[in-house]
Amino acid sequence: MRSSEQSCAVTGTSGYVGSRISKYFAARGWRVYEFTRRPGARQDPARMQVPFQLDSPVDPGAFRHNGIRVLIHCAYDFRVLHWTEIRRVNVEGSARLLRAAKGGGVDKIIFLSSISAFEGCRSLYGKAKLEIEKVAADLGATIIRPGLVYGSERPGGMYGSLQRVVARFPIMPLIGSGKHLQYLVHEDDLCELLLGFAAGR
Repeated sequence: MRSSEQSCAVTGTSGYVGSRISKYFAARGWRVYEFTRRPGARQDPARMQVPFQLDSPVDPGAFRHNGIRVLIHCAYDFRVLHWTEIRRVNVEGSARLLRAAKGGGVDKIIFLSSISAFEGCRSLYGKAKLEIEKVAADLGATIIRPGLVYGSERPGGMYGSLQRVVARFPIMPLIGSGKHLQYLVHEDDLCELLLGFAAGR
């Protein structure tokens, strides 16, 4: 099957990274199903929108009926701040999604985790991502931990937030005496890596 005949689902396409992945895959002949909590009026035959909420049930038929064989899971709900809700929405919601994908015939699941996810991490974000990783691993998913994602267009995500703060204030505090390395990855490099996993290269 050629890439032009393949379909994939991408979650979190209302966010920076998910939107870039969707656009990248569609530009290379893939039919992309954007699982998003904010579907819009955009009409694009290569990028179909599917209403999706992390804290809601997921029908395996959404994958099976659309011939989706690849899922790239990027969605994370930053609106919830306390661990009980973070776990309910992001961890349990992601587990429900990944299992529905597996039950719906998806061959390749790719989970976009974070460099913040490691044993003993203090951040609730990293802790949640680490728990999702365990579910993803049990389902045979590919797990990727990128650093800060940046691009040539208008930056978004954490990198964009940091850039806006630096542009606004003339003096910046150094975290950890400025000795902590920041690991950057260009959005095109990340997307190309994902495309390679999705296409089996």
